[in-house]
Amino acid sequence: PDPTPAFAAEVADECDRLLAKLDARDPQLRQLAGWKLEGYSNAEIAAKWGKSLATVERKLALIRSLWATEAPA
Repeated sequence: PDPTPAFAAEVADECDRLLAKLDARDPQLRQLAGWKLEGYSNAEIAAKWGKSLATVERKLALIRSLWATEAPA
């Protein structure tokens, strides 16, 4: 079944909150997270961003660790 409008709004708010945390630290992290959420592979992101695959993977690990320490709002 489809999510309720209230649940969808709650998820959107939480995504916005977590992405804002990345903006505060490094705006490139938000861009990277956005591409990942859009479904780009790590290799595609590396090519798009002009960085190495290892850099993309390291930045994604940083994002995961930052978000893991965040309590839901």
